[in-house]
Amino acid sequence: MKTFSLPPADTGADNGAENGGADNGGAGNGGDGAPDRIEHAAEYMFNAPGQLEFYYNFLIYSWTIDGATVSARAYLDDIQEVSVFAAPDKLETPAFAPLLRYLQRRYRVIKTFGDGSYQVRYKRG
Repeated sequence: MKTFSLPPADTGADNGAENGGADNGGAGNGGDGAPDRIEHAAEYMFNAPGQLEFYYNFLIYSWTIDGATVSARAYLDDIQEVSVFAAPDKLETPAFAPLLRYLQRRYRVIKTFGDGSYQVRYKRG
């Protein structure tokens, strides 16, 4: 498992400017890593007899970083983990540090998609 080199989790706000915050296109509003938008969504499907086939209840976080939209999804049935939809190598750049700190304060597990499956990139205790 390849993990991110994240700073220790903190409980306070960080301005992120020194790590790619608002000063140079980093994550969130004001460089604290807060997403530009959080959406709640649900996807579901019923089969022919009217029985529920699946139901996905999730949050979608969206950031604009260096001119590109980056998103993350957290399923509410397992609220301890989040998946970030960005190239893993990009996540290790300074512009993504505020985003990762934001997620690190809220989730125990951060995953990315790579090598054909989701990979754990950060896991807190």
